[in-house]
Amino acid sequence: MAIENAPRLAAQGAPHGIDLFLYAAVSVDIAEGDRALADVLRDRALTLEQWTEATAFWSQRMAEDARPDASGNVTPRVALLFSDAFARAQDDKRPLVPLSADAWAELVHDAEEASLAEALAKRGLRMADHSRLVRHWAKALATDAALRARYESRRASLGNTLEGV
Repeated sequence: MAIENAPRLAAQGAPHGIDLFLYAAVSVDIAEGDRALADVLRDRALTLEQWTEATAFWSQRMAEDARPDASGNVTPRVALLFSDAFARAQDDKRPLVPLSADAWAELVHDAEEASLAEALAKRGLRMADHSRLVRHWAKALATDAALRARYESRRASLGNTLEGV
């Protein structure tokens, strides 16, 4: 999604030079969960105080941007820009774990039957991997009828009547 004036929007008021794109990239580093926060911040030459201030700033900007205008319309440009930047940075960080439609159906089933954490651990996956997979499979199942049929068939064979991605 193209957002008008994205570079200006992402830089406007950025504390300590932490524009929205850098904020998203650091957020991805933290979300990967493979390094301590202090290490992530040190590698980016940021202090905890700077990161805390940037987090408060960008959270507030996203909240303000999501408020309805006088006409009642909401165009959360900052949140959409962050979401897109986060997804791109996360996908650039590590490749998508290859799963078939059957394997994705089984992971979804296991997460519903036990817990997401257990379903991921059983496969040696992390929450960040799950985020990538959710984005991938949401798009794949929405755009590929044959793949969706395969997924639904496997879900049905597992005795699960819940719809899910």
